[in-house]
Amino acid sequence: MRSRRHSGSAVLQLLRLVGGLITMMVATFVMGLFVITIFMGVMKTVIHLDTGPMLAFTTLSFLIMLMLEGIFIRLLFRPLKHRDNEPRKTFQNNRASTKELETESRQPMEPISSVTEHTTRAFDPIYSERK
Repeated sequence: MRSRRHSGSAVLQLLRLVGGLITMMVATFVMGLFVITIFMGVMKTVIHLDTGPMLAFTTLSFLIMLMLEGIFIRLLFRPLKHRDNEPRKTFQNNRASTKELETESRQPMEPISSVTEHTTRAFDPIYSERK
């Protein structure tokens, strides 16, 4: 039994990430095979390449597709390996770090005025009289 439990939203987010990676893996493999097949046909009929150069280009394309699949597999198993070892790094809006950045900057931080505030104040109201 695990000592640390994950919240439902974290598990849902992890499942969504894993599902997206698996979808991309399947799409890359299926579309890659389709494109390589079309590429072979174009090289044979349009360019009239011999078997040797055609197999070289096909092998290169297949290796690129396998490299992409390897990257997807690494991304798929990476969160499982580092999930319990390292604490999650989250962005904390710390007021002290903001003040430190403000003192280090050349210009003091001041609020940026809104575009709508500037344009609406620039116009004077026009009153029309009805007859």
